[in-house]
Amino acid sequence: MAQKLSLAFLVHDFTSPSSCPQSPETNATSLRSPRVSPLMAKTRSPPAPRSRPCKHAGCTKFAVTRGHCIAHGGGKRCSVADCPSGAKTNGLCWKHGGSKTCSFPDCSNRSKTYGVPTAYFSALRHGLCWAHGGGKRCRADGCQRPAYERNDNLCDVHCSKKKHRSAPY
Repeated sequence: MAQKLSLAFLVHDFTSPSSCPQSPETNATSLRSPRVSPLMAKTRSPPAPRSRPCKHAGCTKFAVTRGHCIAHGGGKRCSVADCPSGAKTNGLCWKHGGSKTCSFPDCSNRSKTYGVPTAYFSALRHGLCWAHGGGKRCRADGCQRPAYERNDNLCDVHCSKKKHRSAPY
């Protein structure tokens, strides 16, 4: 008989029925699958869905609260009385101060306040607004323009120059 650790034993089937004694309690079928009682099989309920779809007609997103997704009114509401807006930070909406402000002294720019004329380029990064060095900058030497991931971390000017250089003429 080949040794059990040899490659020949692992590749070929050297077991015989007498080499592995089986009792009625441990037959081959009980080793392969556990026994389930008929009573247990009847009491099992179907698995519950992990998430529910939004109740809004035609919406395929998942419900967050009250049966709706964020876009259709689900999620936490602003904690200010009679405010229907969704909460962003600290239980408040954008209008009531639910955003982060720039950590630069005397700067009141808030994160992602697009549409507010006084907060142009105010998305925060590292606690600073874009005007104070918080945004992503162009990776070209000496360029301080805003960079974008879609442009391979280059500004629009350097990205267009790169495209023109690599285009075959």
